[in-house]
Amino acid sequence: MAVEFHGDRKKEFTQDLKYIYTVTNQQAVRTALEDFNLKWNSKYFYAVDSLYKNWLNSLLF
Repeated sequence: MAVEFHGDRKKEFTQDLKYIYTVTNQQAVRTALEDFNLKWNSKYFYAVDSLYKNWLNSLLF
């Protein structure tokens, strides 16, 4: 199932996603993921769920 983004939502989603990749410690990653999940899960459940599960399983700090 493809995720469809529209206009400014795509830009905002991408910026929020990029932020997760810039944090510098494990607690910050967890916090960023929680915030991302709360903000985007209702609109893009499958994308957020996949990201959330994969990140939590692969924290390498």
